[in-house]
Amino acid sequence: MSSTPSPLPPQLPPDQNHRVALEVVWWTFFSIATVFIILRFWARILKRTFGFDDLVMAACYVFFLAEAILITYVAETGRTRHLLYLGGLPEIDSTIMYYIIILDVGIFVTGLGKVAIGITTLRIFGDTSLWQRWVVWTVLALTIGTCFLDFGISTFRCGDPNLTWTLEAQATAKCVVSTDAQSDINLFSNIVQVLADFAFSILPMAVIWGLHMPQRRKKFLLVALGLTLLTGVAGTVKTVYAATFDEQDLSFTIFPNLVWFGVEAVLIIVCGSVPTLHPLYERYIKQRRRGYRSQNTPLFGQRTYVNSGGRGFSKVSGAKSRERFSSRTHDDSSLKTLHNSDDAQMQQQLASFEMMKLDGYPKQAPGSARAIPHDPDAWNCGGIQIIQEVEVANPSRSSTDV
Repeated sequence: MSSTPSPLPPQLPPDQNHRVALEVVWWTFFSIATVFIILRFWARILKRTFGFDDLVMAACYVFFLAEAILITYVAETGRTRHLLYLGGLPEIDSTIMYYIIILDVGIFVTGLGKVAIGITTLRIFGDTSLWQRWVVWTVLALTIGTCFLDFGISTFRCGDPNLTWTLEAQATAKCVVSTDAQSDINLFSNIVQVLADFAFSILPMAVIWGLHMPQRRKKFLLVALGLTLLTGVAGTVKTVYAATFDEQDLSFTIFPNLVWFGVEAVLIIVCGSVPTLHPLYERYIKQRRRGYRSQNTPLFGQRTYVNSGGRGFSKVSGAKSRERFSSRTHDDSSLKTLHNSDDAQMQQQLASFEMMKLDGYPKQAPGSARAIPHDPDAWNCGGIQIIQEVEVANPSRSSTDV
């Protein structure tokens, strides 16, 4: 008499742990973010252009630190393995609780970072580009609204937060939305934030493209502002993983979500800070490479031309010098008469000046030029004729200060 063999139990997955990889990735990202936060505040303090966007980015950095600490604690307590190796229901409930808290903190990391970038974009626009400003304000409102909506649904969808992460209580709890609806809301929030990344990158790039400024500086700003597109790409990948990972084995399958969330967070801080670092480049890199004097001195300084003998060359040199400085004076003085230009040119000048105030260079409107007139009786001494050229970088300085 033969007996039917009993089916073999399903093969269990190996007891793997993402602890080391998760900690290395997150603290590496946090170290990179720390470097750029320090550089950002250094540049702002150097040029005294500290603004509200810097405070918001600092808050984003603090939440990023809290997130790194929480993830480290979860990893060190063995909650990055498969759920079936964690123990009984109390251990599983506490694991779900910690991951919900990590999700809540992460909402404010990305949300605050994008708000900071949006405020920086408004500083770039200044008082010009009215419709672009309305677009930025709309995106900011959607970003803030979806962040609070996502946080509220994630934590209080069943009223008492304990009911959200306690499996036995969820069977009888009356929740406002189901788990599937919560996932849909989280997906919508992620999509809005990805769109915010692209909006806060493309809009200021379009404005900078139309401004009148040196080509090298314009290229720097276009590249720096375009880096935010990388944040949008990282947010897109994170959204895909969040929509497709296996929630039944939350503690193990959430690993790629946390990695890509870390990528997005560090890119928000790095790419949101790069456009503010132009003063550091001007002061510590450009000057050393070219051997120029400090950017706080006059732009051209003084030049002296000497011709011995008092021959006809002196008169020609003096005439050319006066013509050259007369043209410079005319060009610089045109910046003070923007009311004679049309509205489009005025908007470009104002937006350009707002952009210069943003990165701290220069700190005031462009200076004027003046030339000391040629007077043979006063300047022709001993057969040596001296012609001075003076460039005033700060209009508030008197002629005796030069």
